[in-house]
Amino acid sequence: MNESVMYQGSAKNVIGRPGDKEIQFEFSDHYSVFDWGRMPNVIPGKGAANKFFTTLFFTMFENKKSWRGFSVPNGVLSSESGAHLERLKKDGLKTHLVSSKDGDTDNRIVVKAVDVIHPKFTEGKDQRWDYYQYKKRVVDALVPLEIIFRFEIVAGSSILERATDVDYLKDLDVSKIPVVGDRFARPIIEFSTKLEEKDRVVGYAEARDIAGMSVEEFEKLYYNAFWASLLLKSSFQEIGINLIDGKFEFAFVESGKCDRAFMLVDSIGPDELRLEANDYLLSKEFLRHHYRSTSWYQAVIESKKIAKERGSVHWKEICKNELGEEPTPLPQSLITECSNIYCWPKLKLEERFLPNLRVVVLGQGGREHAVSKKLLESTMVSEVIVIPGNDGMLRTKGITTRTGVKLNDIDAIISEIKEIAPSFVFVGPESLLAQGIVDRLQILGVKCIGPDANTARLESSKIFAKNLMRKYGIPTADFVIARGYDDAIEKLKLFYKKGGVVIKCDELASGKGVVVADSLEEATNAIYDFAVNSSCSVKSNNFVIEEKLDGKELSFFVFCDGKNYVRIGAAHDYKRAIEGGQGPNTGGMGGFSAKVDGQEKLYRLVETDVVEPLLEGMAKDQMPFKGVLFVGLMVNAGRVDVLEFNVRLGDPETQVILPLVESDFAKICLDTINGSLQDKKVVTSLKRAVHVVLASKGYPDISGKGMLLEQAINIENENLNNQTEIYFAGVKASGDGLISSGGRVLGVTSISDDLAKAKSYVYEAMEMVSMEGGYYRRDIAAGELL
Repeated sequence: MNESVMYQGSAKNVIGRPGDKEIQFEFSDHYSVFDWGRMPNVIPGKGAANKFFTTLFFTMFENKKSWRGFSVPNGVLSSESGAHLERLKKDGLKTHLVSSKDGDTDNRIVVKAVDVIHPKFTEGKDQRWDYYQYKKRVVDALVPLEIIFRFEIVAGSSILERATDVDYLKDLDVSKIPVVGDRFARPIIEFSTKLEEKDRVVGYAEARDIAGMSVEEFEKLYYNAFWASLLLKSSFQEIGINLIDGKFEFAFVESGKCDRAFMLVDSIGPDELRLEANDYLLSKEFLRHHYRSTSWYQAVIESKKIAKERGSVHWKEICKNELGEEPTPLPQSLITECSNIYCWPKLKLEERFLPNLRVVVLGQGGREHAVSKKLLESTMVSEVIVIPGNDGMLRTKGITTRTGVKLNDIDAIISEIKEIAPSFVFVGPESLLAQGIVDRLQILGVKCIGPDANTARLESSKIFAKNLMRKYGIPTADFVIARGYDDAIEKLKLFYKKGGVVIKCDELASGKGVVVADSLEEATNAIYDFAVNSSCSVKSNNFVIEEKLDGKELSFFVFCDGKNYVRIGAAHDYKRAIEGGQGPNTGGMGGFSAKVDGQEKLYRLVETDVVEPLLEGMAKDQMPFKGVLFVGLMVNAGRVDVLEFNVRLGDPETQVILPLVESDFAKICLDTINGSLQDKKVVTSLKRAVHVVLASKGYPDISGKGMLLEQAINIENENLNNQTEIYFAGVKASGDGLISSGGRVLGVTSISDDLAKAKSYVYEAMEMVSMEGGYYRRDIAAGELL
């Protein structure tokens, strides 16, 4: 790019040539206050910080995942504002950022160029600014307005000058006269002129007229600033900084419709924002405070007064030439302090938002692929290493695997983790948790998502779990415990009730150790198979025999930090291998996200009657639960009974729950690890997700006859639509393609506004996948279950 300086500013230079579609902003260490222009000193680190702030926040504004993940404060969402937020969740907010130069030594960013159309000024008694050019509905041009937002009224706020104007306050939707100390959940939005010699605040009608906007365009601009300021405030809150007020600039761009779109331009940082941390100002207001005590500032006020009386805009010349005043240099102590105003927030934001987390995910299936993809959506995560993972996962940018490590070789897994030194480890499979991998990693100082072996008995021992439910008063099916084959047969005869029973192996069995028996003969055969039959792949001598419950099954998931918890979603899964709930139990053949609308009462019942008593009881018994709690429920006529507890995310429930989580998933994990889930809330989409599993012929292999593996997997189109994801499980590389290596080969998830559409999308996608001997259920999400 040509190095011609188009504009040399007080805080940044514009580099390029007239007519260029892209130009460069070069942020300098210079500064300006009170519209004076370049001041006598420089602030070390200021240019690098402003480049960082602008790059970070513009990237955040453009990323639709940022909008989906941020928590909307109470009291700010209305039907009107909500519609604009949904637009941002779908499209993001356009900015003029093209790219940012690497490193702090080059404080430049590349941006899209827009025209600056200056209004004409008529001097004398009839002085006015003529914005006629904007009536032509320009595009690719700067909006001649600054948008001011305020969350607090502090001493010196210019809004206090307009506080008694009732009509103006009505514009701002402010019900009482603002005074110093007022705070607002929703920002107050004002408009001021941008291209006049001295900015002046204008009402909404005049702002629309100046910029030549339609009512619809003005509303869009208003809500762009409204939501952008809230996202900014939320981001600063995460690092302990309070955003008081600030301003934005926008440009008109072509939208292809009747009304124009808007693009955020210029920069974001302490020069445009008023920030505060521990009652300490982190903004240019710090410098204004210093200069207000100087004779130069008094001369600025006087020169502007004289210029107004003369009908002139040349107040700076009056100040310098007639009043003989110019700004004085800053003392070194103040320069150092001011430098910290820029550098300290930069450091805090780098720690929070730059992708610097390396996360290890343990497992090799579709669940782990879904977890890895969700982690990579976070601005905090730079890389996910899956141990062992599978070759299909490598198709996702940011994922690496260690497929040479065996999932059952804990020593090898720990050796890999020690070498990687991850920020934290997310444990997928229950088998690793039961074997105490978290215990061993904690000794090494490695942070983990998952409970220790003692707490993991909630899943690894059905007997342990049922006894805790009884102890803590958690609703569950009536049951007896049997130890040994003979004891089980005797207790079955005494316990059996008309309508059937459920036989559960005490140990882990990958979802295959449960038989729902409709007759005494079927129950007896199940116990024989598990305890005696050598051809059965699942072995157990200890059993829970429980009553068979009627109702609808529901899987409910919360993250727990030992004391607090957050709900992340609920789902329905399909365990049986064949349509209509026929065939043997599997690890899961598919599922769909549970209904959200109208179900809050039910979900709160699960929390109050199940989750909270369990966490309180386990903490009291000196075994606090930390990790993911999966509550398997039977729901019937408003009653909930616990079928089982699992201590990890489910498969395939994960593949329909995580795609709907809009909050930063890495942040949820860190809050879980750090014990800081109190008062936190996870934002989830109201959309619906459906997941269908493609399995190998012979799966689930309960009979021991084996499965048809190493079959070529053909996928016609992995990007059928942007609402469909493929999660790989039992696959490995073969040449340029993939072949099957396990029972559940892959799964496809589709998302839509309603269940029927999501189901239609997912089965349309399944038609694009083929494999010799492959099969899948065709009745997933056949209808609502709640």
